[in-house]
Amino acid sequence: MKQENPIYNEYKISRDSIQLTDAYILRCKAERFSDISHKMQFDLATQVGYAQERVSNNEINGYMKVVVSLLVKDKKQEVAQFSVECKGIFCIKEEGIDKKEQEKRIQLQIVPQLLPYVRSAMSNLSSMLHIAPIILPTMDILKSIQQNR
Repeated sequence: MKQENPIYNEYKISRDSIQLTDAYILRCKAERFSDISHKMQFDLATQVGYAQERVSNNEINGYMKVVVSLLVKDKKQEVAQFSVECKGIFCIKEEGIDKKEQEKRIQLQIVPQLLPYVRSAMSNLSSMLHIAPIILPTMDILKSIQQNR
């Protein structure tokens, strides 16, 4: 019989006990600092931040912000910067979980649950500057949980 992965079990408990009920983009910002040619090659510098805020005994808001700098390859000159902020409303479905454990479980869920919204907004926002859309990579949820323990 196959042994279950304890990290997957932790993710599943977290996901089942706390549900994302709504998510939306709070802010999008795109800044172009210089001309961009389609012939240029770029590197991306990405920063990700997240936070949470308790609203009530059974509701917590999760926030995620991603900032991407578009850098000319080899020169490392920043030619554009994109910022997307997202908010998710998480409801605690399981009773009897203390507040510290609720916050820990929310922390495990913020990035995996809000990343698709941020990825979509970032792609749309970057395409409006007349450059190839920036597509943020997907993430390995289990690896993220392992790293954030």
